[in-house]
Amino acid sequence: MKFLSRSILWATLVAALLLPATAQKRTYQVLTTDIPFDFKISERHFHAGQYQFIFVGVGLVAVRDSHNRIVAEFVTRSTETGSVSPDTRLVFRTKEKPAQLEHLFLKDQSQSLEIVGEQLGIAPSLPGTTSLTPFGFSMGDRYNGIRFKE
Repeated sequence: MKFLSRSILWATLVAALLLPATAQKRTYQVLTTDIPFDFKISERHFHAGQYQFIFVGVGLVAVRDSHNRIVAEFVTRSTETGSVSPDTRLVFRTKEKPAQLEHLFLKDQSQSLEIVGEQLGIAPSLPGTTSLTPFGFSMGDRYNGIRFKE
């Protein structure tokens, strides 16, 4: 009897802990489009094809290619257009080759999303920069206190 009551208690506890994990499933707004020409977003070049723009959060758009791979994430900012957009459209600057994606207009919204730049997981190092370790300290050295490099 004691074993049965403990088993029921553990099963109830596990079910209670798993319930919030399943309740946090999210749905995202997705814009699927075919782009018939090569283009770039910020500094990234993309070939013609089908792309999905996934609105992940406020100011963040992920781009998925036709192979269902996330190929980039971009930071956006909302700009007021003054009127409601009658349809969803992408606006490219075509003065340069390849065309540069500048804005995303979403149907029935009075704001457009302007592409600000790419969201990078790790900031790239700049050429010519050195390590930012203090006072010449490296992980291989013994460090007993503050030292000034002479």
